Amino acid sequence: MRQLKKIILLATIIMTATFAITVTSAQSTEIRTQLEGLYRNINLIVDGKKMNNVKDSYVFVDGGRVMVPIGTVSEALGVNVDWNENTNEVRLTTPVLEIKSHPISQLAVLRNVGPFYTSNDFSVSIAQKRFSSGLLLDGAPNLKAEFVVKLDQKYKGFETYVGVEDNTQNSSSNFVVSFYADDRLLDSPGLRINQDNPVKPAQYARWLKYDGLEDAKRLTVRVEFISNGEDIGEYPDLTAAFGNFSLLLK
Repeated sequence: MRQLKKIILLATIIMTATFAITVTSAQSTEIRTQLEGLYRNINLIVDGKKMNNVKDSYVFVDGGRVMVPIGTVSEALGVNVDWNENTNEVRLTTPVLEIKSHPISQLAVLRNVGPFYTSNDFSVSIAQKRFSSGLLLDGAPNLKAEFVVKLDQKYKGFETYVGVEDNTQNSSSNFVVSFYADDRLLDSPGLRINQDNPVKPAQYARWLKYDGLEDAKRLTVRVEFISNGEDIGEYPDLTAAFGNFSLLLK
């Protein structure tokens, strides 16, 4: 009889423990499901723009504070994150963009006969190709213009796209260009835009790049407008365009 009581007691203990484990497991599963449903699939908006494919996009709310993984936020903002285990430090570093060039419009102007100017929206259009910045010059045959900027021996070269601005594509004029570093004519096959090889309306933009300003203190751009010699065009006026004209830093 005593042996039977021991068996019944042992069975009761086992059943109680099993029930407790089952209840605890069910509660844990339910809690985990609730947490995943509440705090995952969070949309991250940076400067009004929704970020796609953000890793570990979950949030934990505690006492009115919102906590998100710092890796998620740093990735969206383009900030580098480093963890120092020895000092318990989290370091956030904004990458420094290396500036390799300056738009010619940012340089000090020493002379502007023409005058050269930028458009109201700073854009330039050549043969339906649009450039975000550049210089413009209005002219007609026999007009000569000159633009001089200060270099201060900081630049190694320049690059630009040259052509006729689309708003004067029906002109009967062409133009030629020459470049000078101080008083030295920059002569290379790509820079020879002379009367034998002028810039004409409806031509695609010519890409010019020159390396070799050396220790020049100033850069001069000279433009001369000429007739196409064929009387083709509705008017003599022409707008010379220099798209994305930039000076390359040393």
